[in-house]
Amino acid sequence: MDLFLYLKERSWAEPWINGGAVPINPARFYRSETRAGVLTPDENFTIDSNFDIAAIPAIDMSVSGGAVISNLSFVNCTYGKKSLPNLYLREYSHWDGWIMCFCSVQSKQIAKRFGGKKACVQIVDFGKLKESLDTQLGDISQGKYCKYTSDHQRGPFLKSRQDEWQSEYRLFWNGLHAEKRCVQIPSGVGKLVGLY
Repeated sequence: MDLFLYLKERSWAEPWINGGAVPINPARFYRSETRAGVLTPDENFTIDSNFDIAAIPAIDMSVSGGAVISNLSFVNCTYGKKSLPNLYLREYSHWDGWIMCFCSVQSKQIAKRFGGKKACVQIVDFGKLKESLDTQLGDISQGKYCKYTSDHQRGPFLKSRQDEWQSEYRLFWNGLHAEKRCVQIPSGVGKLVGLY
């Protein structure tokens, strides 16, 4: 599998090639009111329902800290004499945890869309990287390519179609109380493949 990491500064490629410390952020770090580069307004939500929960004004989508609504159904309801559609909310929750995101495509245009990244590193020993990070973070990460949707559904690996250009592969360590920290990258994990 070809995975690439775009970096804001050229010097940040050094630990990915020769080993060293790099920051790892919780998912909430990438949530923003607007969609730009690596920031999205729907990061760290799970929404699994047959309707757009944001369309209901009484539900505050900004609630965080592990708020969970699950298995909520409105079935065979009427308003006056009019039948309402059945509504199912299997899960609405905020999650958090560390994420490390990669791209499956190397491209100067993608580097620019990510906010003007200046270097690109190809991950050449993903197994070594994952094992080292799992050990340091004390948990086994889930690793998957993200899927993209044009509807309201969201999850750790399900994002808006507006983010599809990112071609993202993500490592995720679940943990509501995750905080930004540094991890050590082993030597030989990556090689420099682009300077912009």
